[in-house]
Amino acid sequence: SDLNLKFEGFYYKIKSNSFSTSVDSSVNYIYPIFLYSDGSIIFSGAVKNKNVLRERLSENNKTVWGYWGNFKINKDSIFIETIGPGITADSFHQVRRTRIGIIKKDTIIIVKLIDRKKNEVLGEEKDTLLFTNFEIKPDSTKNWIRQKKRLFKKN
Repeated sequence: SDLNLKFEGFYYKIKSNSFSTSVDSSVNYIYPIFLYSDGSIIFSGAVKNKNVLRERLSENNKTVWGYWGNFKINKDSIFIETIGPGITADSFHQVRRTRIGIIKKDTIIIVKLIDRKKNEVLGEEKDTLLFTNFEIKPDSTKNWIRQKKRLFKKN
């Protein structure tokens, strides 16, 4: 059940920012993922810590760079669909992806990543998303794809 799902903070994964051109690539960044009770989700950009995220949200009227999506729950599984950046050698474009995860206590384990356009599994993406409490969230009314009826349809 989604009783295990938490909304008063964010889920996150930690990894070094491989896109960073800064000198200190040894810093592990957190990648916050906010879920909302209306089924909205936003994957926001990498930050060094909670303080940076807090400042960013406060200064920008609860707006962060990120890509929105929707999620639905079925028993202990979560299905997340997003429209976000796809980066290839020659272009930057919007890509529709589905992530399938398992909810366990304060974690979500992403087990599969699917490219919806090509209808292919991009990987058994074993990302473990941990939860942390946080007092401020991006404004979910900015979720432009919440209204899109095509999400969670066959194509």
